[in-house]
Amino acid sequence: MSLSKCAALLRPAGLVMLSLALAGCGFRPLYLENGAPAAGAPQQKASIGRELAGISVQLGATRESILLRNNLIFAFTGGGDDSANPVHRLDYTIIKSASPFTVEAGSGRQSAAFVTIQVTYQLLRIGSLDPVFRGRAIGRASFDKPAQRFAAIRAERDAEDRAVGDVSEAIRNALASYFMQKSQSGS
Repeated sequence: MSLSKCAALLRPAGLVMLSLALAGCGFRPLYLENGAPAAGAPQQKASIGRELAGISVQLGATRESILLRNNLIFAFTGGGDDSANPVHRLDYTIIKSASPFTVEAGSGRQSAAFVTIQVTYQLLRIGSLDPVFRGRAIGRASFDKPAQRFAAIRAERDAEDRAVGDVSEAIRNALASYFMQKSQSGS
């Protein structure tokens, strides 16, 4: 029997084995709604999407903080407005830094750089000062720094946008995981 025929026969068997293994471990997709529980998994009281939509995100003063807020609201609501009746508030602090990583030998001019966005955040219940969840997310993006000044400014801004996008995705995933664990523990 040729190798391609053997692989064609083993592929369906491998898929069956994988599905049986996942069914036995209680695997549960993160954004699963109440109506379709996984085998052996407890019912959720509220979906993760509704929990995320109930988060109010603080308004910042810098371009990066406003961009982060907009990205988080979009990620939490699926494109809707900030929560009208929030259950939680997300407070955060942003630290931005840029550092060169290549320098041209002849001119000594910086030709490429990194932008790092570091966000420390905490989730608080509305009306409480005690955080229910804390975390930190870091986003990095590189960019070429051409000799033209305005092109270099635009390249750095695009890198900042990419780094903030990575940070907002990491925050959304961490909060979704927190809400999933909270719903499974029943608290």
